[in-house]
Amino acid sequence: MDKVSRDYTELGNGSIDYINMLPDPVESGLEYYFLEQGGNFAHNSTRSASDSAQYFKRNLQKLI
Repeated sequence: MDKVSRDYTELGNGSIDYINMLPDPVESGLEYYFLEQGGNFAHNSTRSASDSAQYFKRNLQKLI
């Protein structure tokens, strides 16, 4: 969720702290993450999807 517009945004650009919010994958049984690109993006849909994927790889993938 974008900090200003409250609309969709790329991972890492918004107000949701996924690093602290996501459950422990072992305790919860979490097996998969799905990244979705909404209709609101900072640049274009392809770059925004890439930016979110890069943020996921740098910051969230290590949690699983």
